[in-house]
Amino acid sequence: LGGLSDLMQGRLRFVGDPRQRINEDALRMLRFCRFLPLFSNDGIDADAAAAISEKADSAKGLSGERIAQECRRLFAAKDPTLGVKFMHVSGLANAALGSDLQPERLAMLPSSDEILNVAPTMEGGVWIMRLAAVLPQDKLKSVAGRLKLSRADRRTISGLQELPGNIDPAELAGEAWWRPVW
Repeated sequence: LGGLSDLMQGRLRFVGDPRQRINEDALRMLRFCRFLPLFSNDGIDADAAAAISEKADSAKGLSGERIAQECRRLFAAKDPTLGVKFMHVSGLANAALGSDLQPERLAMLPSSDEILNVAPTMEGGVWIMRLAAVLPQDKLKSVAGRLKLSRADRRTISGLQELPGNIDPAELAGEAWWRPVW
């Protein structure tokens, strides 16, 4: 199927017809976004992009737990930017999470290493911090409910909701942000 060649060239695409693969399991759209930052250095496959944009609404039928699992893996990646941007522009974020994203805010966040230097016990929480940073603050609670998050992740979201105004990603490593989360 040419998978090894694709891997060597940094090309990510569906096996066969993308629309058929998505019809078989809509979660594949989220997996595609998760794999983008890991395997694609050749841009986004045009057929996959078109199919995901066309079929994004089918993500509404996915369970919150399955969506959360893919988001956890995407947002915990070393640099999730490409996958998060594509979730946003394709309409997949709105369908799966019930909210648009602000992917440009990822560039303002400290790296995973910087976050863990400040709070080493937050290793499992880096993903939720990134997700919260790219969501509009008024959507935090509804997205947490949609994803059926763990108590710990819900507490993180609740702490973030206590911040005045919108979350400022430039301050995510500072005490003003960490205090409500803890």
